[in-house]
Amino acid sequence: MRKLSFLFIILFAIHAQAGDSGALIKPGEKLVGARIALGSVYGAGLGVVLSGEYGVRDNFFDLGGTANTLGVAASLGYSGYSQSYSWGTYSYTNILLITSGLWHVDLLNDPKIDTYASLSMGWNIGTVSSPSGGPQYSNTYSGLIWGTAVGARYHFSDKLSAVGELGFGMGVLRVGIDYRL
Repeated sequence: MRKLSFLFIILFAIHAQAGDSGALIKPGEKLVGARIALGSVYGAGLGVVLSGEYGVRDNFFDLGGTANTLGVAASLGYSGYSQSYSWGTYSYTNILLITSGLWHVDLLNDPKIDTYASLSMGWNIGTVSSPSGGPQYSNTYSGLIWGTAVGARYHFSDKLSAVGELGFGMGVLRVGIDYRL
């Protein structure tokens, strides 16, 4: 709890010194971040995601003067869980390699809030450990994955932002922090 309180104090101090960041990612800009994924994370209830985004193009669509930007991202996700049966416990691990396209649109006309939609596709590399004495399964499984989400970033400063995403793919809800390089 003390670590969480310390984090909020740091974020508040950064926010107090924040300038006008211009919320949408700009072409050539890079963001890196970490997220916690909650709900339906390939069998688990919780997962973690590390990601990076690169701004590609301004005004991807003509929206009559509404600013919009296209970005591309790559993510690495992890989830793990166990299931117990009368003959033993099976442990599952998922490593996800994901690429995404993100369409940022200035919906709220707020210089601190970046709203976007994303479409993702990737590969799940899964492993399972079977207990001795129980039914044995393949040690690995994998497959194509995809997802979509809507999200928003709130910029505390020119460099730091809080992120929230709702959709499906790597969890139903993802929350985290992004850092602009």
